Amino acid sequence: MNLVTISDIAVATAAAMPMTRWSDFATGVMVGLVVLPAIYNIGYYAVLRQRFLLLHGMRSATIALMVVMLSPMALGSTLAPGSVARYVIFFISLDCAIAVSGPFLRDYVERGKIDPRLARLLGLTPVLVLVFTPAMFLIERHLWLNLLRETVLLAVFAILVAALVQATLRGSRTIRFQIAAWAGILAVCAVSLAHNLILHRPWPDFFSWLFAALTLEVMLTTIGVTYRFMQLRHERDDARRSEDAMTRAAMTDPLTGLPNRRALFKRFSSGGHKVTAVALVDLDRFKAVNDDFGHDIGDDVLIATAEALRDKRFGANCYAARLGGEEFALLLFGDQPAVLAVQIRLAIADHIEARVAGVDRRITASLGLAHAQPGDEFAALLKQADLYLYKAKSLGRDCQQNDLGGSYASCKAAA
Repeated sequence: MNLVTISDIAVATAAAMPMTRWSDFATGVMVGLVVLPAIYNIGYYAVLRQRFLLLHGMRSATIALMVVMLSPMALGSTLAPGSVARYVIFFISLDCAIAVSGPFLRDYVERGKIDPRLARLLGLTPVLVLVFTPAMFLIERHLWLNLLRETVLLAVFAILVAALVQATLRGSRTIRFQIAAWAGILAVCAVSLAHNLILHRPWPDFFSWLFAALTLEVMLTTIGVTYRFMQLRHERDDARRSEDAMTRAAMTDPLTGLPNRRALFKRFSSGGHKVTAVALVDLDRFKAVNDDFGHDIGDDVLIATAEALRDKRFGANCYAARLGGEEFALLLFGDQPAVLAVQIRLAIADHIEARVAGVDRRITASLGLAHAQPGDEFAALLKQADLYLYKAKSLGRDCQQNDLGGSYASCKAAA
């Protein structure tokens, strides 16, 4: 079939439908094919930076251009219905739509549903198709080139069909939308081919039905893209929740729910310039509690200690963490960290007494405190607080020691 014959078919098909109906219909389809998918893709791409959204927009634009070229809409003398320029633009748009289909399908389908080797072939379809696009305009001079182009197109179609089949067999859900979207176009092409083979003449309604099939294709693909977008967003949100949960687990003591040593260091690093003191708290004679009352009671004591450290009375002036065993660390804020430390230490003993049943003695805590200055390192402050904690233990426990005035101070003196 030469170029003039194809153009005549396009003109005859367009003439079969009144100009007003064609123009109105084409305008409506243009809005559906370009504006709505473009809005969807821009909005979706802003949320998920997925390449298939851009490829879908490109396909929608090329299909919209094909629809305009199929219609008898007046576009000036150069692009008049049946003109060679219109014919050229139509087939360039057709080749672009086919070329983009491979990368679109590769990125659109769920990961793992298409074999990597087949995915690489899908990525090559733009090169395979567009290299031979000029053959459409040299068809009368180089018939062998046109034959080669058609062979390449058949190979591209085979790659696309293979990807559809493989993704379906591997349980892809999104591929169902694409199969439905392309089924209409394949059906129209099959009817046209049968018409040519049986009646030995072109199907006069081919372009009208192709117009409808292209419209349906974009609509169904847009629905599929929306489904895939929602699927990816759920996967992203689930991944973020899992990552957040893992981060919290890595930063949290599993028994008490308090931050651990790693979280304590991170908190000091992010707001160390505001910390006025670092303190270490150790429960007195905790081993005897475990030995006399059992580890379950010991765990209850640790949990009660954590509850006391989270008391609202201390608010934003105390950041508490469990270092391990019966030892806790505090980052203290405010102008009087030593006074705050006394209140915290006494609150621990009171809360354990009220919270834990079955213990016949008052469980107290000892505390060592080191005042912080701008530029102090966390490890040095923690070591200094540990020295004062050891001093408090050696002085009989149930006491607080710190570096007020460069000397050791008792709990009463600090208060």
